[in-house]
Amino acid sequence: MSYKSVYEINFSDIDDGFGKGFKNGKLPNFQRLYSLYEYLTKENIINIKQYLSENDFRFLNKMFQVRHLYEHNLGVIDKDFISKTRLSLQVRQKYIITKDEIDQLLLLIINLSTKIYECYLNK
Repeated sequence: MSYKSVYEINFSDIDDGFGKGFKNGKLPNFQRLYSLYEYLTKENIINIKQYLSENDFRFLNKMFQVRHLYEHNLGVIDKDFISKTRLSLQVRQKYIITKDEIDQLLLLIINLSTKIYECYLNK
């Protein structure tokens, strides 16, 4: 068996596990929660909002933005972060992640990924 780098794979040739290939050779970006929600709903895979409260959905979106902030801006808040999260924070301050946020994030990801996997098994 030979392994390919993720950069060498043509995703349009891969079955997504639901009997459909990925459109345009691109995977849905899980970090853009609204886009992922739209993709999974449009493809009749799962409505993730069924399993998340509106507060949980907003929290996940915020935490993916926090991840982006740390990855690309050393955790320093910018205008883009504020506009995407709608939080009342100061630009150029460092976002400090709390243990409670990490615990909640992990719990939500585990629960949501389990629901998505169960849906996959039932297709």
